[in-house]
Order: sequence, then C-alpha cells, then structure tokens
Amino acid sequence: MKQYLIVFLCLYSFVFGQRNNVVPIAVKNIGYKQLITVKSVKLVKVSSKYKCKNYLNLDMLKEDKYRAKHYIRKGKVICASTTFTSSAQKINFNFGSLEIERDGEVINETDKYILIKNPNGKREKIYKGIE
Repeated sequence: MKQYLIVFLCLYSFVFGQRNNVVPIAVKNIGYKQLITVKSVKLVKVSSKYKCKNYLNLDMLKEDKYRAKHYIRKGKVICASTTFTSSAQKINFNFGSLEIERDGEVINETDKYILIKNPNGKREKIYKGIE
C-alpha cells in the first residue's frame, strides 16, 4: 500500500508539477517610463515560477501603449504590475500656416512660449515666434 502511494505521488507531481508558463522577457534594457513595444519583448516558455501574478501578452501590447514603472534589465520578466498605460494626450499648436501635433500636456502658456510636459516626464518650451 505504501508503494502505491509513493508511485501515485511521484506521478502526480510529475504530471501537475511541470506546468510550462509563457512569460514575456525583455530583449533589451527598458528605461524608466520608456514605451514597451512588441520588438522589446519576447515570449519564452519557462517551467519555474515567478512572483508575478499577471503577465503582459502581445495582444495587450498591441492594443494599448504600456510604459515601464521602473528600469527593467535585459532578460528579466515583465509583469503587468511593473507597467502602466500611458494616457494619449495630444496637443495641437497652430502657428499660422504651421500646425504641430505633440504628445503631452500643457503646463503653462505665455505670450512668448508654451511649456509642455512630454510623456517621458521632461519639460519642453516651444517658442511662439520672434518679436
């Protein structure tokens, strides 16, 4: 009876213990708040468990724009909790015959320039013209 139990436990652990997960792994280093694209991720089958509960998949990357919450090294697993979706805010500038469309949000606008905040967090001044 003891032998049957040991054989059963061995078979059970062999069949159900080796679940292969498909996880996304960074192909290159991904910086802080950098856009994560399909080219920067590859899917790999692994047998070991990671701390992530939810992983990104290629369909999620194709639907929305995801950015990294922190620096992700090459070869590390990309979890859904380490990314966030970037809000697509567009700004249109109309300077007479010249029209510019940028991603970001307007922080301040004066007579001389417009101060915008880019999606990566940097501020940029766009001067309206020469007086």
